[in-house]
Amino acid sequence: MDDDLIIDNRIVVENEIKKKLLNSYEEYKKKIIYLSCDVPVEVLCLSKKLENILISNGINRVYDVFNIDLTKIKGLGDVRRGELTSSLEKFLPMF
Repeated sequence: MDDDLIIDNRIVVENEIKKKLLNSYEEYKKKIIYLSCDVPVEVLCLSKKLENILISNGINRVYDVFNIDLTKIKGLGDVRRGELTSSLEKFLPMF
C-alpha cells in the first residue's frame, strides 16, 4: 500500500515538474522571438516606399510593427500591409 502511495506521489511530482518545464520553455520561446525582432525594419527587405512609410511613423525596429495599429498609418493600404505581412511571415519562422 505504501509503495502505491509513493508511486502516485512521484507521478504527481513528475507531472508538476513537466508542466513547469513546458511553461518555462514557452516563455523562453516568446522572449527569443521578441528579442529576434529587435532588428531594423530594413532586414525585412521591403520596398523602399513601404520602408520609408514605416520609418517616418516611428517604426524603426521589427518589433515596433507588433505594437501599432497599421490601419491608422497614412499611405499603408491593403497592398502594402500585404507586403509587410508577407515579409513578416518569411522572417518570423526563422526563430
